[in-house]
Amino acid sequence: NYSNLGVIPPFQHPSDKVVIPGFARWKRNDRMIYGPYDAVKIWSTTRFENLDEHVQFIKGVRYGFGMHSESFVEYNLLPNIGSKGYQIVEHSHLCFFRVRVDESVWWDDCAVQALKTVAAPFRSRRRKRKIIENILGR
Repeated sequence: NYSNLGVIPPFQHPSDKVVIPGFARWKRNDRMIYGPYDAVKIWSTTRFENLDEHVQFIKGVRYGFGMHSESFVEYNLLPNIGSKGYQIVEHSHLCFFRVRVDESVWWDDCAVQALKTVAAPFRSRRRKRKIIENILGR
């Protein structure tokens, strides 16, 4: 069971699905994507060319959120990917931690704005600490 080890299972996906994490969902998680090359290419190469259009659009939806990355993903990138026939899927267990140069770990990401299946192993402070220590080999 991968969740007991504090690691993620191998990435597997059908060729018509694009996968994003199911945690830190402030609209949609903007930290990672995997899937077919053509879909991921939209995610990684069209941000700047679509930004002006997005800022104008978002004024009417969430004023002041023109540069909000998660909103940009939700209202621009994912619809563009979906229009090419790809299904967007939130991974039901994938989570990763942000680690800073001072070796601090932001360990609440996996439990905040997360699918229940992602958050469950991270509800307990003791459990989170054990997972992180296991990952770090400490």
